[in-house]
Amino acid sequence: MLGDFHHLQPTPEGQRCLQVYAKACSDHGLRPNTGFAALLSKEYGGPPRRDLDLRPFFVTGKSLAAVLRASAVLFPDIAHMCFADSYLESDEVKAFLPLLSAFPRLESVDLSNNPIGEAAAAALAALVRNAPLCNLDVEGTLLADADLETLRKLVADNKGRSAAQTRVPEGSGHRSQCKELEGKTGLALLAAASGGVIHVA
Repeated sequence: MLGDFHHLQPTPEGQRCLQVYAKACSDHGLRPNTGFAALLSKEYGGPPRRDLDLRPFFVTGKSLAAVLRASAVLFPDIAHMCFADSYLESDEVKAFLPLLSAFPRLESVDLSNNPIGEAAAAALAALVRNAPLCNLDVEGTLLADADLETLRKLVADNKGRSAAQTRVPEGSGHRSQCKELEGKTGLALLAAASGGVIHVA
């Protein structure tokens, strides 16, 4: 399967990454996503990757599961993950959210502008409960106001725990801030210690 990507001229680290990804794809009976494979081919073993933006690769369903399983092995320090504008529906989101538990340092997830509705609300709440998320962006989704309020409270709880664990001395100029929900649907819910946001449609 890796033979398809010899033209990418991967770095030694990129070759290792492609092997991990190829196995994840093989386990699901899939061909690798060419865009994500190109990204992996350029890895050089530098500082740990902290951000993963999957928007350019148009991965959904089982292909997304393979990408996440490989990423959990290759990039365990991921803190920020973006799935915005990916045409993900509720069933797909429910299927892949449990895989995010493999990223112990995950702090921020962007699911904005996806047709995610009530069917995914419980899975989203479970994600926030089980991960130290301080930023969840669900702007442009189909989630109901009640579900958004539940998520706001859960993220606020995470923010409180994070602040308690990382107290900043008085006078340091970097004290955390939190703003409460203002108005109705359509306004940002500011809920993270360093500007984390739950956006709502």
